[in-house]
Amino acid sequence: MCIRDSEIIRDQKVDAAFIATNNLTHTEIALKLIHGGKHCIVEKPIATSLDDARAIYDAAKQSGVSVTINHMMLQNAYNKKAAQLVTRGTLGDVKEIDLHIEFLLGATEEDRTAWRCFNPDERGGPVGDTGSHCLYMAEFLVGSPITNVACTFTPATLPINAENGAYIRVEFENGARGVINVSFNRDFGSEEALLTYLGYEIYGTKGIIRVYGALGQLSGHPDEPIPLRLLVDNFRQIREEKVTDITNIYRAVIEYHAQSIMNNTLLNVEEAIHNLQLVLAAYESAQQQGTIQEIH
Repeated sequence: MCIRDSEIIRDQKVDAAFIATNNLTHTEIALKLIHGGKHCIVEKPIATSLDDARAIYDAAKQSGVSVTINHMMLQNAYNKKAAQLVTRGTLGDVKEIDLHIEFLLGATEEDRTAWRCFNPDERGGPVGDTGSHCLYMAEFLVGSPITNVACTFTPATLPINAENGAYIRVEFENGARGVINVSFNRDFGSEEALLTYLGYEIYGTKGIIRVYGALGQLSGHPDEPIPLRLLVDNFRQIREEKVTDITNIYRAVIEYHAQSIMNNTLLNVEEAIHNLQLVLAAYESAQQQGTIQEIH
């Protein structure tokens, strides 16, 4: 149920709120709720500027509430399994990771006038909307923070004000590199083809991990439109990894936040601030013809 922030603040039965509004309103709503003593989950990216993101962090710390970000893909069992395989050394030394979230958004007048496509200040184009997911997932899967970002926008084939797409190159502290492809102007022809494409490949000295469908809203339940898959290629044969302990990725985010409230182990938004820094670095790089942006 969607209700006004003022109603949530007044309602003593409400302990926490999920902020899933357009990006430019995250900060104003979050600050109102936090100052009103409400715990919050905020959609990504947490804000459109680092100053706003830090204001949310400071307010939460001062008010003693638990605030976190909806990085729900971290809860996907297939993504967790892939990260475990990397940590165990299944791929040897990881050298490259490629992640891709591309789909069609902006082909209709309704899409073009919606906030994601219409106002670039929302940071709701492919870089902010789906690049943010790819950036935190890249760090999670490689097991190392990103140290620099370079980005160029791809050709504009849709008449939208936000970027149509982007090619993002990243480097990690451990020496690995990565490529992220995001766009709003790709039509895969069917829902099944699109959902299968939302994934990644991790390349190491001893093999490759390929994951299909796990960079999206699916969790891996059997009643979903496609089955998620995790394949390990050792350059000689390919095996499919069986993944268990499937849980709804959105429910997992909410339950984790709820546990932090009940256990008084309050969450903060440090990871969200870091992720926003990466997103903004990608935009800055694109505006400077793809120059490398160092992350400090």
